[in-house]
Amino acid sequence: MNQNHEPQDSEISLFEMFESIIGSWKLISGFMVIGIMVALSYLFLVKPQYEATALIEIAQVIENSSKMEIVSIEPPEMLVTRLRQPSAFNPNVFKTCGLENNERAGEALVSLINARAIEKLKSIVIISVSRNTPDLARQCVNGLFESIRDQQAERMQLYQEETHNDMKRLQSDLSETQAFLTKMDKAGLYQTAYLTKRDALLYYMKQIQELDWRLSSGRPTRLVSPIYASDIATFPKRKLTLTLGVVVGFILGLLVVIRRRILANNTSSFFANTTD
Repeated sequence: MNQNHEPQDSEISLFEMFESIIGSWKLISGFMVIGIMVALSYLFLVKPQYEATALIEIAQVIENSSKMEIVSIEPPEMLVTRLRQPSAFNPNVFKTCGLENNERAGEALVSLINARAIEKLKSIVIISVSRNTPDLARQCVNGLFESIRDQQAERMQLYQEETHNDMKRLQSDLSETQAFLTKMDKAGLYQTAYLTKRDALLYYMKQIQELDWRLSSGRPTRLVSPIYASDIATFPKRKLTLTLGVVVGFILGLLVVIRRRILANNTSSFFANTTD
């Protein structure tokens, strides 16, 4: 037998591979159909999630009436951090969110909430919640808003009580100063006494006016706009899931065709070499 023959080329040309892919279009299409069926099964088995969103303006107070300095009763970042604590919610919130029977309702609710502060708007917080139905998501966000409103109302009440106590103290000091001036007036020393008490008198009057403005100018927690809940599920995304099913099916079918062509080529090369 002649041992000086040339070995046959076992490599596959791109044209041959392309021909194999075109010739196996039914197989590839079958894998794509399987991919779509798997995607549809996933969409059928997985519970859809719907999102509701609220823009909440934190309760505000005026710190300086002359400069109209308006500040939030609590920083937005503090509110966002508080919403990440399982202990921040009361049983009524768990009920409105459909978690009253969950033993770890606080942790479950924290995982459902997406809260963030808006950097350029120092008093606005955006809160989103995902639930199984749009109505439940809207109901949950509303429960969170009411809870935040009640908590900030308590803070506002404490702030107003402190402000009212400060104003009462200043009014008492003002009354004492005015009584002193009345005595000095009867003694014929009003002008001298007024000069000694003038700065204190003006200070008391200005501070009382400032505190009275603060008490009458507070703004409670409110919704910037109505709570919005979309009827379109945020998870799973139907179009994306079906597209992935088609793409994955196509890739798997393509890999099977390529694998079969390589095996067939290697087998033919083996028999050719054996015959030689």
